[in-house]
Amino acid sequence: MSKVTQSVSYGTSNGPLWTLENFVTFVGVDLHKHTVTLAAVDPRQDLIGHLTISTKCTDKIQEFLAGLPRPVWMAVEADGFIEWFLDRYGPVVDLLSIADATELALRRGKRRKNDLNDAKDIAERLARGECPLGWIADPETARLRKLGRHWHQLSRTLTRVKHCMRSILNAANLPGPSTLDGALTQRWLLGFGHVLKTVPGIDEIWACVIAAEIGDFDRFPNAETLEFWAGLTPDNELSAGKARSGNITKAGSRVLRWALGKAALVLCRSDRAQEKIRRRLIRTTGKKAKANVAMARRLLHILFAMHRDQKTYTVREPAKHEVRANRVRAKKRRRDAAGKEAA
Repeated sequence: MSKVTQSVSYGTSNGPLWTLENFVTFVGVDLHKHTVTLAAVDPRQDLIGHLTISTKCTDKIQEFLAGLPRPVWMAVEADGFIEWFLDRYGPVVDLLSIADATELALRRGKRRKNDLNDAKDIAERLARGECPLGWIADPETARLRKLGRHWHQLSRTLTRVKHCMRSILNAANLPGPSTLDGALTQRWLLGFGHVLKTVPGIDEIWACVIAAEIGDFDRFPNAETLEFWAGLTPDNELSAGKARSGNITKAGSRVLRWALGKAALVLCRSDRAQEKIRRRLIRTTGKKAKANVAMARRLLHILFAMHRDQKTYTVREPAKHEVRANRVRAKKRRRDAAGKEAA
C-alpha cells in the first residue's frame, strides 16, 4: 500500500510527506489520566515491544520511544487530556497522529478490552493503513483554541454566578441591582460593607460576606449574643462539679465562621498587638487551631464594637510582615520611578 500521509506533529506545521512503506515501526498508545500503555509492532504486525507505566515517568517513556527502529509512526487514542502527550513526545517520533476513539470503538465491536490490547490494536491498524485518524492542530491554532475554550468556560461560570446571585436576591425579596454587571453590582454590594473594610484583612469581598451573613448588627444586644449566634461560643460541659470547655457549638453560619477565621489571620499579620495575643494563646492552649478560633471570636467582638461606636479600626503597631511588605512596596515605587526617569 502506498497511501501518502502528511505529518501533523505539534512540532511542525508543514511536515514531510510519508508513505506507509517508509515506516519500520508503528506505535499505538492507550492514554489514561495516571497510566499509559504503548505497544510497538513491525510492518508484519508482530509485537516488538510494549510498555505500561505511570504518566509521571516521562523519561522512561521517551527512552522506550527513542530505542525503537526508525522511522516511527505513533498514534494516540483521543481523549480529554492528550495535549501534554502530544507536546512532549511529538518531537521524539517521525510522525504523530490522533486515533479517532469513536470510529475505533465502532470498528472494534464487542471484545475483551484491556490497555495492552487497545494499544496493540491501534498499532496494527496503523501498520495496515486502516486506523481512523483525527486532525492535530498546529501550535498557533492550538493556542487560539485554548483561549476560545477558556473564554467559553469563564462565560459559563459568570452566567452561573449571576443566576445564583439573582436566586439569592429573589429568595430574600430584595430587588438588587437592575443589571448584574461588575461595577454596578460591586457598588450595590459595598453598600452593605459598613466600616468593616477599615480592618486589615477585611477588604470589599470579606466585608460583603461578613456583613451579609450577620445582617443587622442592631438586633444583637451585645457582642456575646452575636458570638453565640455565630456558633463561636465554647460548648462547656459540667461533670462532677467540674467545668470543661469543649469545642465551639458551630450553631450559626459556617460561611461567617470561615470568613472571620481567614480575616483574623490576615489581621494578625498586619497588627502586631493582635499577633502577640495569638502567640500567647498558642503557648497557653498548645494548639494553633484553637488560637485561630479564639482570634476569629475576638475579631467578631471588634467588629461589633466598631459598628456600635461607628469607629474605624486603627493599627497601633504594624506587624513585622506589614513592615517588610511596606518596605518592598516603597522599593518597588522607587525602582519604577527611576525607570520612568531613565526612559
